[in-house]
Amino acid sequence: MQDTLTPPRLFTSRKDFLAALALFTLVLLVSLSFKYSDFLQLKRFTWHTIEALVIDQKSTLKEGKPQHQLRLEYEGRTFFTTSRKKLRDLRGHVVTLTLYTAPLSFIDFLQGSYVSSALKGVYAPLVSRYAHITHLHKAHQDPLVANLYGALYFVEPVHMKLRTQLSLLGVNHLAALSGFHLGFLALLLTMIAKLFYAPVHTRFVPYRSFSRDVMVFILLVLFAYVAYLGFPPALLRAFVMMSIGFYLYDRGLKMLSFQTLGVAIACLIALMPQLVFMIGFWLSVGGVWMLFILLIHFEHLSKTALFLGINVGVYLLMAPYIAALFGQLSPAQLASPLLSMLFVLFYPISIVLHLLGWGWALDGILVDLLTLKLSTVRFEIPQGFLLIYSLLILGAARYKSALVVALLFSFLMLVLVLL
Repeated sequence: MQDTLTPPRLFTSRKDFLAALALFTLVLLVSLSFKYSDFLQLKRFTWHTIEALVIDQKSTLKEGKPQHQLRLEYEGRTFFTTSRKKLRDLRGHVVTLTLYTAPLSFIDFLQGSYVSSALKGVYAPLVSRYAHITHLHKAHQDPLVANLYGALYFVEPVHMKLRTQLSLLGVNHLAALSGFHLGFLALLLTMIAKLFYAPVHTRFVPYRSFSRDVMVFILLVLFAYVAYLGFPPALLRAFVMMSIGFYLYDRGLKMLSFQTLGVAIACLIALMPQLVFMIGFWLSVGGVWMLFILLIHFEHLSKTALFLGINVGVYLLMAPYIAALFGQLSPAQLASPLLSMLFVLFYPISIVLHLLGWGWALDGILVDLLTLKLSTVRFEIPQGFLLIYSLLILGAARYKSALVVALLFSFLMLVLVLL
């Protein structure tokens, strides 16, 4: 009986691993030095005038008076500020404002914390991405549906009402662009490349590697898309993972390994240290970790069983962390695996419908789903339980028994709280 060849790993010796670790550390130190230089430049005076993009805006009341909270993007970083001026919707506009940086620390600078400011002026034209969001909104009458599509296609910030409903349905992750969505786009681009490039390749350049040419095309298009969206952390992580995966596949190395995930995380943090402080980034990493341990331990299953198992398994494994983060659970969240599987059909169909000008076609179904009255259960996970559960998740990378126990822990938690 012939043995199946196992692709070699990325690091085959401790020496290789230490060399890579030293390289990542060096890049991280260089990145931090550049960011610290930017911080010192910002702190050079007690005030600093900049131009920044408004990516979200919320109206609140403080001491009985209206106040606008603005989330701004400036040179690849985000931060918050407030204004008591009477403002129109400034999302997608570039504004001029004076920052008062005296109390700002370097950690605050990396985290994108609150900065006191004074708004000076607004540029009239919308940034192109937000112009597309505005055009998209015109195709939908319901604001929740419009916001959902804006988040799915252009990383529009999810409004609180929509975020709460998606959280109660257990599908918050579907509205946040990530590797899940990037995979669909890669599949769509693969189909397009095969349709148009395959005849050209066969006739004119048959000596070239077809798969390599297609993957380079996919990566170039996806990089342009990620850059257009402003390099959101989850999408950037997914793109780096995809690029590393292509490099490994092209050289016959093992792609499905925690080394691959570790290298992707190290690359991203080394280049953008601020990612360490982003919860969304770590939730995205956690989702990939759960996916990897399920694929590694159950790769022998049929494709159908694996598809079902992954959707149910990732939901169960992430449930304790989601509950700890949001502090509540809903019986409707038990439908999360089913909705995730249906999303596999919904996402590409919705893209095609919008390209054809029929983006409104699914609005009725979405309105019914997003306006459902859902009950909730307040629930606080003990820190000790979360610590033990996290140790099981780490152990599941090597031991299948730890994965099974973690799945049982999460399942029992849901049963005791929701049923």
